[in-house]
Amino acid sequence: MKIYYVAPLGMLASIFVAAPAHADTTQFLADVQNAGFTDGSFGATGLAEMGAAVCAQMDQGMDPVAVAQQMYADTPVNFTQDETDHFVAIAIRDLCPQHIAQVARDAQEGT
Repeated sequence: MKIYYVAPLGMLASIFVAAPAHADTTQFLADVQNAGFTDGSFGATGLAEMGAAVCAQMDQGMDPVAVAQQMYADTPVNFTQDETDHFVAIAIRDLCPQHIAQVARDAQEGT
């Protein structure tokens, strides 16, 4: 079970090398689209809302793995678990960089 949590956190931590100092919705939309997430069925507004929901859950104290798992289970889009993990990582990096330190700590602790 621990491996299940370590792999996503490692991936999440690796994406934060060049994180912005503040929330940047324009950069988030560019980054998710460059990563292959399209705005076809729910538009750029939908992508931004999904990213904001990631930050809201992090603000409430959820860990990033739980956020990704919940998003994967609850979101009616066809993201794989890996794609969901990547989306969450981009959202944290671009929209709520205040949580990057938490992700790094969790990755080091393997939780």
